[in-house]
Amino acid sequence: MMFDWFNANGAATLPLTGSPSVRGVTPQVQGSLDSPFVWEYATGVNRQFGSRAAIRADFVYREYGGFYIQRTDTTTGRALDTRSFAPASVRGRAYDLTLLENENDGLLSRQYTGLSLQAQYRAGTRFDFGGNYTISRAWGNIEGETVPNGPIASGASGREAVLSYPEYRGEWNYPNGDLSIDQRHRARLWLNVSPWVSGLTLSVLQALETGVPYSASNQNGSFVNGVDPRPYVTNPGYLNPPDGANTQYFFTARDAFRLEGQKRTDFAALYDFGLGVGGSRMLNFFIQTQVINLFNQFQLCGCGGNAAFALGGNVQNQTVDTAVRTNVTNPTLYQSFNPFTTTPVEGVHWAKSPTFGLALNRFAYTTPRTFRLTFGLRF
Repeated sequence: MMFDWFNANGAATLPLTGSPSVRGVTPQVQGSLDSPFVWEYATGVNRQFGSRAAIRADFVYREYGGFYIQRTDTTTGRALDTRSFAPASVRGRAYDLTLLENENDGLLSRQYTGLSLQAQYRAGTRFDFGGNYTISRAWGNIEGETVPNGPIASGASGREAVLSYPEYRGEWNYPNGDLSIDQRHRARLWLNVSPWVSGLTLSVLQALETGVPYSASNQNGSFVNGVDPRPYVTNPGYLNPPDGANTQYFFTARDAFRLEGQKRTDFAALYDFGLGVGGSRMLNFFIQTQVINLFNQFQLCGCGGNAAFALGGNVQNQTVDTAVRTNVTNPTLYQSFNPFTTTPVEGVHWAKSPTFGLALNRFAYTTPRTFRLTFGLRF
């Protein structure tokens, strides 16, 4: 039924709502393409107190560059679909040519600085405790990478910022601020106890951390519905300039809101028993049980994960609703505005989604209490 409707209304001859990606046509890589890089400056100091205590402090600063970008402007020209295997309805069609390149002119920025402190103390052979604490900041105007993909050519930075259809974008598309990975405070406290049972170790790990930022920028995942700049720009010759469904607008500061911080207690018990096999060879039988989130605490932290693997190690602000309503999505409710001259007013030009800041899925919350059991032989 869907394709019947599509074919009856023009199929591939329908006008495009944006610049599409057509493999073998656009985007293209012309010339060299280098891996993004980072300059890192680090220093540290540590001190040992006898044989039982130690402390350490490390400072690091990172500045990123060479980001992947998709550049579409008046100099990149057009691409013609000449593929012999392309459907006849699209063969010979022209598109705005997009080039995949590195950005080395300083238009995009991503920086990180952090101070980490560690300490631990061993009280005899059966008891030790310690902890680490990191205070850090990550800021800039481009995210530049994601956990599952590594370096990316676009994303929450604002769809290639000023480098793609620059006449249709402004600073509202790529503002500076704290990035989505900015977790200002992060601490881990641990305690290990070996009671009077040979081979048994009991461990407690306490996680304490603050939430990451997010904004009202009308982007949930890959869906963008912001502002339509076309009525306010004289088209310099593009075939498909970006419309409201392809133009992100930050209606608030990039870091206007933050998720809740995580407070989670994990427990583990390990039993290790040596089995003599003859001579100097030794087999070790071990069994370990873990209880993740022992007290079943829940925070809207974006830190939930797969119970078997992730367990909250990857904080994601995409797990909460950050969508807004605009004239693009609700033309009868909100007024259009010129993004180059007008500061939009909440309630007039835009409004937060009714579920703004609420969970989109279960991973928005702390991983629930989870039991894990492992056992085996070491040799």
